[in-house]
Amino acid sequence: GPWSFAPDARMDQANLHLVVFEQLSRWLFLRFALAMLLHRSPTGIRGIHTRRCNSLTATSTAGAQVAVQADGDIAAQLPVHISLNPTAFSVIRPRPD
Repeated sequence: GPWSFAPDARMDQANLHLVVFEQLSRWLFLRFALAMLLHRSPTGIRGIHTRRCNSLTATSTAGAQVAVQADGDIAAQLPVHISLNPTAFSVIRPRPD
């Protein structure tokens, strides 16, 4: 889509791009959404951190159930280990009509 928190992401770079909210609140999410609508990076928003990595392990404190989103959809619950696939793959795009 037209909104991206990682405009520097490239298919030829082996990086995961993360957005981490220190503590999610309506106000913080509104600021994040506004930055996306204005095509701005959320990097400068207090309480939001962006990171690049090749792999990560995320856990929650006190066994709290925390959803993990991938591309806007809930993909898992914490704890989770995420890493890049070292094998290349092809992406096939449909031809425009």
